[in-house]
Amino acid sequence: MSTTAYRIACLSGGGIGPEVMADATRVLREVGRLHGFEVEELHVPFGAEAHTSLGHPLPAQTRAAYRGADAILAASRHTPALEGVCSDLELVAQLRRAGFTPEADVVMLNPIASGHEEWAIAHAFLLAHYRRGRLFSIDGDRDWRLLVERLGANRQEIEIEHLSVDTARLIVTTDPSHLDVVVAGEETAKDLASEAGEMTLVAAEAYLASSGPSLFGPTHRTASRIAGLGVANPSGVLVAVSLLLAEGLGERVAADTLDQAIREALRKGARTADMVKAGIAATTREFTETVLAELPRARQGNDLSTEELR
Repeated sequence: MSTTAYRIACLSGGGIGPEVMADATRVLREVGRLHGFEVEELHVPFGAEAHTSLGHPLPAQTRAAYRGADAILAASRHTPALEGVCSDLELVAQLRRAGFTPEADVVMLNPIASGHEEWAIAHAFLLAHYRRGRLFSIDGDRDWRLLVERLGANRQEIEIEHLSVDTARLIVTTDPSHLDVVVAGEETAKDLASEAGEMTLVAAEAYLASSGPSLFGPTHRTASRIAGLGVANPSGVLVAVSLLLAEGLGERVAADTLDQAIREALRKGARTADMVKAGIAATTREFTETVLAELPRARQGNDLSTEELR
């Protein structure tokens, strides 16, 4: 029996990148094993390391690798070389995922520049279908609202709520669990993500392409000052792996398994040093081991069929 195989371009970069990437790919391989698919990891020179050794942050073999991959996983979003990666891709929308508690997280989707509004809104309806069936549209433009209503005309299973920017900002800062899937214009989404700020427990983002590979990664920086100490927080890149599974590979059941494992790890108190004010913190490896230990139970409890989620 043939096994589905995916090619993932892994862009570790500098700082804590290699550490969190190593843990992310461990989890990705285990999720693949549990769900019957294989992952080919393409670890390629990238960023400052590539510039030092090869004279360019994005050498030809790196660009060829991620262009030919099924999805791209970056270990840090705030790496200058990623701007070059983005310019090589056919990106149409940005997706942010913010976890405020182990039980409540919000997905925010926005088009990238004008002309991609319809694609972003249609994809937001798709995300709402997979989640709790609630779509929150935020924008002061009448044409935007009419477009949301038109695209939602045949999606009666989705509850649509239109919010003003001020109301959305208030909800994000006081009761974010009220939200589910949020779709907004680019600047509005950026402002709301900024409002969420330090309220989030875990966060990741994706740049979605209309064709070809999409880009996934955590929202944190390279954190060079703690590189090699084994205390980096891998939760962001693990949530990015979940986004990659669902949005990059279409493996939504596998993504659900990983989400459940991460939530259970957090419920059991897994926290790295940056997530606690006092007490004993977990190392990078200990946090990841807790998630890995939860994966088989999450898989057994995941009774959604692949056909239901495709």
